Amino acid sequence: MRPIMIKIGIDLGITSTKVAGVCGNKIVFSEILREIFSPEVIQDILYEHGYKEADVEAVKITGVGRDKINYQVLGHQPVIVDEFKANSEGARFFCSLDRFIIVSMGTGTSFVKVEGNNYEHIGGSALGGGTLAGLSKMIFYGDSSTYICNLADKGNLANIDLHLDEVSTVDPNFPLRITASNIRKGNRQTSREDAALGLLNLVVQNIGVMAYFSGLGFGIKDFVCIGRVTQIPQCKQLLELVSKLYKINFIIPDEAPFGTAIGAALAEK
Repeated sequence: MRPIMIKIGIDLGITSTKVAGVCGNKIVFSEILREIFSPEVIQDILYEHGYKEADVEAVKITGVGRDKINYQVLGHQPVIVDEFKANSEGARFFCSLDRFIIVSMGTGTSFVKVEGNNYEHIGGSALGGGTLAGLSKMIFYGDSSTYICNLADKGNLANIDLHLDEVSTVDPNFPLRITASNIRKGNRQTSREDAALGLLNLVVQNIGVMAYFSGLGFGIKDFVCIGRVTQIPQCKQLLELVSKLYKINFIIPDEAPFGTAIGAALAEK
C-alpha cells in the first residue's frame, strides 16, 4: 500500500530546481525541473507519480529563490527553510554520522559543519558546477554535461596535468601521483578528451581539497557530498584520489543531487 501523506521539498537553485517527495523515512519521488518553476509544474510532477493534492501534508521551499514564492503550491502556503538547515537535514537523512561536513556541490560550493543536531555554515567557494558549465561553453562551445563526461572517459590526466613527481623527488612508496598544477600541460595540440578530463578534475579535485582544509580545524575527516556536481560519472573517482592523499572519507549518496530538497521536506520549524 502506497503512503498517503507526503512532504514536498523544493530547492530553488541558481541553475536548476530540484523537487523531492518524502514520506516518513522514504523518498517517494525526486525530479529536476526541465521547465520554469510554477505551481502547475509541481502539480504535474505530483500527478505523474500517482499522488494528488490531498496526499500532501506540507510544501517546503529553500534555495536562492525561496523568498519570491509568496503564493500557494499544491494548496499549501510554502514554509520557507534556511538553505543550510536543509543541507543539514538532508545529509543526516543520508548517514548516521554524528560529526561531519557537508560539501554542497552546486553552481558554487558551500561547507556546513554538522555536530549532533547542530549545524554551522563555515564557508564556501565560487568554484562549482557553474565554473564547469562556463568553461565548457568557452572551450567546447556547449554545456552538455553528458558530452563533456563522454569525452573525459577517454582522457588521460597525465597528458594535461603537471604532477609533482615530474618536477621534484617524491617518495617512491607513495601510492599516488600528486597534482602540482591543473591543466599546466594544456596547449593547442591537447586533445578534446584530455581537456575535458582536465576540466572535470580542476573543479572536482579542488573542491575535495577545500573540503579537507575545512575539516582540519575541527578534526573532521568525514564529508557528505550533495548537489548536482555529484552526478558527474567521474566525480567519485576524482574524489577518491583526494581521499587517499589526505586519508579522509567522502560519502556520495545515491540521491545526492536532491539532498537540499529532501532536507527541506524533512525540516521542522
